[in-house]
Amino acid sequence: VARALLDKGLAKNDPKVRQLVDRFLSHEKVPFREVALSALANHTGIQPESSWLQPLRKMLLAGRIDALSAIAGFSPQPFSKEIAALAADDSKPGPLRMQALQLTNSEKKSFSDNAFSLVESILTDPGSSPGDRIQAVQFLGSGPGLNLVQREKAARLMAKAGPLEFPVFFEHVRPVRNNTELGAAFVDAYLTAPGASAIAPEERKRMLIALFEPDFWKQPVALLNEEIAAGRNLVRKIDRIVARVENGKGDANRGKEIALAATSTCIVCHRIGETGNHVGPDLSRIGQIRNPADLVESIIMPSASFAQDYEAVTIT
Repeated sequence: VARALLDKGLAKNDPKVRQLVDRFLSHEKVPFREVALSALANHTGIQPESSWLQPLRKMLLAGRIDALSAIAGFSPQPFSKEIAALAADDSKPGPLRMQALQLTNSEKKSFSDNAFSLVESILTDPGSSPGDRIQAVQFLGSGPGLNLVQREKAARLMAKAGPLEFPVFFEHVRPVRNNTELGAAFVDAYLTAPGASAIAPEERKRMLIALFEPDFWKQPVALLNEEIAAGRNLVRKIDRIVARVENGKGDANRGKEIALAATSTCIVCHRIGETGNHVGPDLSRIGQIRNPADLVESIIMPSASFAQDYEAVTIT
């Protein structure tokens, strides 16, 4: 209720609500401060009261990421000292520092080396969450332009990107037209990145043809054409098997025998009835929740997709 009241009043620039924000920001109880920060983060172009500055600075120095979100709609100038301190503090979490850098970079014409190093550290840290990785790549693309050295490093990071980050890289970090030296790094990423298949080979092919001359893209496009052809062949294979299953030509007993065999890897991860393990989803009733096409694809391409809560993780 309080959040809705503040939202409505701030939208109308109501003096009484602005006084209430003042009281909430300085309140001894955290929930009141959180409500005020949340309301401020929901509005842009607000001119802050002078009495708001001190409690906001205090929360910034405490490393509150919601305080950074709250001031994003203000001019960063009154908080420049605190924002710079957060951005430079190696002891603070990467996402917090990155958000601080976004505010400091908003008025710059180029991407700072410190900002790029932070993004690089997040993307190369095995402990970074998928959300932090995606935010880091978006930061690369949404801020001021990357110089050529940074863009080449970004391409090298892209070459190691998984299926969650690769599409974000593809959207936000592009080669420079007809710069073949830089383009070579992007070609490597487009062909070899672990997550490259998250972008259709046709799309990767179109990007290369649009930005480079034929002498440069001829060889990588030939490889992408092979990938396109292999994908079409695999789709046709899946379609043929699905048609057999749907026409009742499958052999369920033979399938069970193969799945439960000692030489099979199915039951190393999955459980069928009383046999197997719980590393992957239980397959005992899988036919009731998945159609034949899904099941055939999962057997032929077991790593193409993962059921929710069964994604692979790295423990460090």
